[in-house]
Amino acid sequence: MSSYKEAKEAFVSDTTGSSLSQILQISSVTVASLTLFFSLSTRVAPSSATFNQPSNRFIIETTVLAVPILYALTILAEWPLWLTLGALVGAFMLSLQPRYTMFISPKRRDSMRLPPTPTTPTSQIPIPILPLPSLTVYRANMMLLTVICILAVDFPVFPRVLAKCETWGASMMDLGVGSFVFSQGLVSAIPFLKDPTYASAPVGPKLLETVKKTAPVLALGLVRVLLVKGTDYPEHVTEYGVHWNFFITLALLPMASVLLHPYMLRMSIPVIGLLITSAHEFLLHKTSLQRWVLSEERIGILGMNKEGITSFPGYLAIHILGFAIGTLILPPSPSHFRRRQTAIKPDPQESSNAVYSSRKPFRLSLERQLDKTVIELSAYTLMWWTLFGVVAMMSGGRMGVSRRLANLSYVLLTTAYNSLFLLCYIALELMFSPSMEPEPRSQAARKYQEQPRSDDVTGRPANFPSAFVRRSSSIRTPEPEPEPDNESGEFIQPKKPTQPPLQAPALFEAINKNGLPVFLLVRG
Repeated sequence: MSSYKEAKEAFVSDTTGSSLSQILQISSVTVASLTLFFSLSTRVAPSSATFNQPSNRFIIETTVLAVPILYALTILAEWPLWLTLGALVGAFMLSLQPRYTMFISPKRRDSMRLPPTPTTPTSQIPIPILPLPSLTVYRANMMLLTVICILAVDFPVFPRVLAKCETWGASMMDLGVGSFVFSQGLVSAIPFLKDPTYASAPVGPKLLETVKKTAPVLALGLVRVLLVKGTDYPEHVTEYGVHWNFFITLALLPMASVLLHPYMLRMSIPVIGLLITSAHEFLLHKTSLQRWVLSEERIGILGMNKEGITSFPGYLAIHILGFAIGTLILPPSPSHFRRRQTAIKPDPQESSNAVYSSRKPFRLSLERQLDKTVIELSAYTLMWWTLFGVVAMMSGGRMGVSRRLANLSYVLLTTAYNSLFLLCYIALELMFSPSMEPEPRSQAARKYQEQPRSDDVTGRPANFPSAFVRRSSSIRTPEPEPEPDNESGEFIQPKKPTQPPLQAPALFEAINKNGLPVFLLVRG
């Protein structure tokens, strides 16, 4: 057993990672496979036996979406572009076929609409979280990449350059760790969006609630420590330390994030993440912290777990930056969260924990505006890649990435990588979303006249139009309320769905809903 343990630890040690180009080429297979699947599913009738049978659908989705990832991480890891090219050629051939359309009756079309905006005070308006298939695709693809890497890493068919790096370098598995943290931060923005008073609520009760939610994950981390030590299972100590593991990091991150809520009310969330990782980088280089972490010395409980403790600020920065992206893509419009934060300010005459009051009128739209999301996310993605390039140039042309330290380069690379592929998935959703047809002007005006309005939400006179229905890529639209689109007072016509809604693959839905059990099964 001792010789096996030593051989296993030697097999996963001293790796230096792969090139950034190879990582992006392998990951691009997921985008090409999704393009092929959407091309296929939008040109086959949902009632067709090809997709109607669950067994057939599972085989098709596994073949199109999962098998290419498996090949890209194993036998075709050196030539992943061939998989990407093959999937794109197939998607192009399918695009030559007419897209499937169906008649949607007015009654069903109205049932597909969201209810109108509730007439509640501005300070209590929640931001609705509408279905976002591209987010399901992102999380499922991340899980597939992680699971395949974990299962294949112990076999020779898995290239060693894709395994976790010892100290310096980047690999698929290194980015997989950071992607888990980024995804965790992304969905942690949901309470902020659903409850406008959540951010200003007292930290104590929120922290206690977070501890209760993360306690199972923390317990899993402690159980893993006992099992690994009790069975003398081979482990890589330089990953997180002697006792620390990834489950402990995942459990502690939401707790640390809650402590930053008061600052999120007064500062830009991306700036908070950048300040954390910059301060962490400063301590690594201007003190003996980095030398201590990379040394062989392990004295005391802190020394035994120095990697896990020292890398925690970097993972917290990734969590916060993922949170920032969540406030961008989860609401119907990317500007919703920012506009509400600027429209709702704390009353200076009240305590710091007082409920926010409205200073500016804020209008809430229930439309999913993917075109705007793509534009704004593109700007953020470009910014993260630019910052990463600047840091790499300052490092003498080397990336200087270290998952072991979770340094500035690793934080920026993880954020840029995840933002890029989120952008690709959302752009594909926009591209394949059903088209909309305009509603007759007279019908829209009649519905507008019949709909009750209140100046509680808009802050305008009751006889002034309260909302404006813009062009949207989603079929889930609010009740039409025309509003002047420009200074001339012209109205644009609301849009109606003419095609079935775009949905995430059923396989990805299942993976997304059972992510933690799947991950625990693989790690176990």
